[in-house]
Amino acid sequence: MAERYVSELAVAGSGTAIDPWTLAEMLTAIQGGVVDNGDRCNVEDDGTYTQADVVITRNAGASKLLYITIEGMSNGGTPGDGGRPTIQRDTGEVGTWWDFDGAQNYFFKNLIFDGLDIGDNTGYLLYLMGNNNVIDCEFKNGAVSFAVRDGAYINCYIHDNVAGGTGGRFQNCLIVDNDGLGLSTAFAYYCIAKDSANNYRSMQMVISCISDGGAEGIDMLNRSFCMNCIIINATSVGVDAANNAPVVNCNFYNNTLNYTSAELVYNPYFLDPQFKDPASLDYRRTGSNLDGKGFSDVGIQGFDYGIDIGVDQAKVTIPVIGNVRVGVTVGRDANPGTGVLVSPSEDDVKDGVGYGAAAAEFEGNVELPAENEVEKNIGYGSDGTEFTGTAQLLVLDPPWSSEGISHSPAYIISQYLIGQDKLTDPTESEGDWPVYVGALPDGSNVADDAAGSMDTPSIKDGRQMGEEPLFHYGVQLLLRSREFNPGYAKAADLAVALAAIDQTGVIIGDKTYLIFSVTQTTAVVGLGQEEGTKRREMFSVNFLVSLREV
Repeated sequence: MAERYVSELAVAGSGTAIDPWTLAEMLTAIQGGVVDNGDRCNVEDDGTYTQADVVITRNAGASKLLYITIEGMSNGGTPGDGGRPTIQRDTGEVGTWWDFDGAQNYFFKNLIFDGLDIGDNTGYLLYLMGNNNVIDCEFKNGAVSFAVRDGAYINCYIHDNVAGGTGGRFQNCLIVDNDGLGLSTAFAYYCIAKDSANNYRSMQMVISCISDGGAEGIDMLNRSFCMNCIIINATSVGVDAANNAPVVNCNFYNNTLNYTSAELVYNPYFLDPQFKDPASLDYRRTGSNLDGKGFSDVGIQGFDYGIDIGVDQAKVTIPVIGNVRVGVTVGRDANPGTGVLVSPSEDDVKDGVGYGAAAAEFEGNVELPAENEVEKNIGYGSDGTEFTGTAQLLVLDPPWSSEGISHSPAYIISQYLIGQDKLTDPTESEGDWPVYVGALPDGSNVADDAAGSMDTPSIKDGRQMGEEPLFHYGVQLLLRSREFNPGYAKAADLAVALAAIDQTGVIIGDKTYLIFSVTQTTAVVGLGQEEGTKRREMFSVNFLVSLREV
């Protein structure tokens, strides 16, 4: 592939970057075969080009594959940089201006074709065959039968012509203010046509398009198809649905007559589409009337010709007033809302954190304590998880308990495991793995997978002077499971959870206990199948617990 270059300032060049062609020389080189398959001709935006009528017949009938690109380039720029030069029609010309009838596989990109209202209404600004493609181009002021014919047109702006386009396929195009027809005998997808005498005439297919104004919005050929379109402000009829052309899931609003042949119209809507400002080509939707009805992608999706039609035609998301600062008005002019969100005081936001408009309107000044000043395992800061305390705020000596406790160790351990979401409280929910204290019951209302926390013999460690004896309390977890492997895994998981305890508090009613540590004294023991008919598996694991009431 070779890069060829064209400049409005050139004089008898060779098509290189330092010695570019004139536009006429480029067209002659294309017709004469100098421009080869795969070459790109970069037309520099360094002035307004004037060109007489041209006819290209090379590769007529597609005798071989030939791909040649003619693309705009910025003044002093590089190929493909998005520059868009203007090419004007030479005075005194009539009929078709750029005639590629019979030529195949040409690509036109980032060019502005200005007909200067010159012509005799018998030709076209650009005449193509079906295998040519036109991308990001503008066609205006064509005093000819149609600005463009055949080919595929993508992201094109066609306006202020005698008529817009006929034949071919149009996608993501804007067709505005053409004296006669907007598009005719064509396929249209995601287009907007406005204020032509007939926006879409004798169409073969129209999908996800907008028609605004004009005498007739959409007119269909025999056995054609129209779907997911929004048709507004037609002064005669929104859609002519005759000719056996079904019209499916379209929205009609403010038309003199919405459609003909009602028997061919399926699932119509008659809702205000809530466009922001159609008069300035801003078809963004500012309300929810059409939400969930198949119109989310209707209209152009991204478009930039220096005209105000918005970022895209999808609905503008208006925040709920609960997310908008108090006193700020949001929403459409006809239905505004006022925010109710109260911003926090700077005394309630961490020091150095910006918030408000652009995250810079205010700045917090709250200084958080160091982690060694916050109790161990207590989260704080952002979402309560940004920092974790490391301070041991309660230290008792010796690190085990006296006998004076208000709840049994087995009950205290069960409450700890419930609080860690390892087991569930059978009196409050029907969750998995309920834990019972002192027994492991059975019955129709008791889960198969269950646990029992049992008090077992404790070890007396001595006595402090003038106090009750000191103990390491014995606790056994007894588990029952429908299947062996899940039951064993659950017992092992509970053992890991208890081994992680390190001076951890447990609150039961108005009592607080400090568990210093839990020591596992046996491995997980499989006890075989439970006696009876259910064949459930039994497991046990034993511990010594040092704790005290505080």
